Amino acid sequence: MLIDSLEAWLAREAGVDWAPYATPLGVWERPRARVLEAQWRILHRLGRVRIGNLAALDAYADRHVKAPGRRGYLQLPDTAADALIRHLGDRIRQAKARGTQT
Repeated sequence: MLIDSLEAWLAREAGVDWAPYATPLGVWERPRARVLEAQWRILHRLGRVRIGNLAALDAYADRHVKAPGRRGYLQLPDTAADALIRHLGDRIRQAKARGTQT
């Protein structure tokens, strides 16, 4: 119940889409990736990233996450995804503190 409430709040306030990814092998649950996508859209709206598409998020993840090999944001291990979520969250808070509104 608490998780459902938190997910509903994140969907409403941050635009997180909790839908699983459809793949040829079935569905793939990647909730951390969904949070990263929402954060990337917010940063784009705030003017903190120039390119708002998911390919740009992939490239950003590859440059900023200390994980072996090229993975992109969808394949990050949970600990690396959590670190990137914290990093993007810090960037969002900094942008909002400077007076930019979403």
